[in-house]
Amino acid sequence: MTVPLRQLILEADLIYCPSGIRSRSQTVAASLTSETFTWQEGNHSQTLNLSDILNVSPSPAKEAVEFIVTACPLRRRHQWTQVRRRVIETYTFSCSEDLRSQWLSAFSQLLRTPAKHLVVILNTTSGQRRGLQLFERVRPLLEASQIQVTVAESKNGSQTRQLIQSLNLAEFDGLVVVGGDGTVHDVINGLMQRSDAATAIQTPIGVIPAGTGNGLCQSLLAQAGEPYDVMSAGFAIAKGHPQPLDILQVQQDGQLSYGILSLAWGLISDSDLASDRLRWLGPLRDDICALLLIARLRAYPGRLVFEHEGRKQTIEDEFIAVWGMNVPWAASNMFVAPNAERAGGKLDLLMVRRGASRWRLLQAFSQLDTGGHVQFAEVDCFKTSRLTLTPEKRCGTLAIDGEPVSYGKTEMTVLPILSYFFALTRSDSVFGPRN
Repeated sequence: MTVPLRQLILEADLIYCPSGIRSRSQTVAASLTSETFTWQEGNHSQTLNLSDILNVSPSPAKEAVEFIVTACPLRRRHQWTQVRRRVIETYTFSCSEDLRSQWLSAFSQLLRTPAKHLVVILNTTSGQRRGLQLFERVRPLLEASQIQVTVAESKNGSQTRQLIQSLNLAEFDGLVVVGGDGTVHDVINGLMQRSDAATAIQTPIGVIPAGTGNGLCQSLLAQAGEPYDVMSAGFAIAKGHPQPLDILQVQQDGQLSYGILSLAWGLISDSDLASDRLRWLGPLRDDICALLLIARLRAYPGRLVFEHEGRKQTIEDEFIAVWGMNVPWAASNMFVAPNAERAGGKLDLLMVRRGASRWRLLQAFSQLDTGGHVQFAEVDCFKTSRLTLTPEKRCGTLAIDGEPVSYGKTEMTVLPILSYFFALTRSDSVFGPRN
C-alpha cells in the first residue's frame, strides 16, 4: 500500500476517555493521516506521530465499544530541561461498533507491524548486574508491540555461546541481547561457530544496554537521533528494521574469532581491562583508569601493517595507544570514531605514537565524548579493511570488543555487511524500510 504523505485517511468524532476514566469522557474531533493521529479537545489539540505508535487494539472492556492506542513518544523529562526520553502512553476512545472497525482497519493498514517472537539473552552479570531490572522496564513496550519473548539467562561468555549454538533459530524472528558489548561479542561468536553460520549470522539482533560501555547500542541509537536509554533501545527493537553491520574477523595463531566493536592496544586496552574491578562506577571507571595510566605514561613497541587509500602502510614505532573502530562509539560516553560507518566495509584506525605529552593526551582525552580528539595532531586516523598488529614484546594487553585476547600477532579483516541489528534510521517511515 502506497499512501501519499499527509493524505487524510479517516476523520470522525470519537469519545475520548482520559486515562480510561469514562466519567471524564468527552467528544473530540479526531483525524488520521498517513503520518499522524490527531484529536481536538476544545481549543487544545493532541497529536501522535504514527511512527511513535506501538499498537492499536480493541478494548477488552465489555461495557463500551472502545479501542486503545498505545504509543511511545519522546517526552521532555522536566519542564526546565530539553532532555527527552521515550515513555509508554495509552489513549482510550469510544465509538460505534462500525466506526471502531473502520479505525482499527485504517490503523492496521498504516502501521503494518507484524508480530515477532524474539529470544532474549539475559546476561545476569553484565555491568552492575541490573540486566533483569532493565529488561523489566522494556518488557511492557515489547508486549504492547505484540512481541512474544522467550527469556534465556546466561552468567558468562561460555554459557552465552553454548546457548546460541543450541537454539533452533527457525523458531524465532530474532535475538535480543540484554548486556554489554562483551555479551554481543559472545553472541556473534556463538552464531559464527554454528554449523549453519552463514545463515545464523543473519539473524536480526536487538541490544538493550546493560553493560558498562555499551558502545554498539549507543552507535545504533545515535545514528537515528535517539537518546541513549533502555526505552529507546527497546523502541528500536519494536519499531526498527534489521540494519546491516560489518563484522571483524580476528586471526591469532591460526585461530579465528569475531568482533563487532573494536580492537584496542596500549593505553586503551590496559585502561579498559584494568577497570573491570571498578564496574560499579559504570562508564566513569574508564576515565579514572585512563587518567592514572596517562600519569605514568609508557609506550608499547610494535608494528602495524594496513592498507589506506589503496596503498600499503607499514608503521614500526613505539605506540601509546592504538584503536581500531568498527562503529563510532566505543562506549556510551566515548565518541572515538566520528567518521566510522556502520556498514562501510572499513575499519577506522586511530593511533597515538611516542612523543605525545601528558598534557596533550589529557586534552585529547577530555574531548572523547564529542569526537574532538581526532582534530589533535598527535592522533593519526586512517581507514582500512585489513590490518596486522604485531607487538614486539609483552608489555601490556590486547582487547577485542573490550575482551582480553592473546598478546601477539593479530590479523583483523572487515567482513562487510555480514550481520543485522534492529535499528531505527532517520529515513524510516511508518510504511517500512526503504529499498
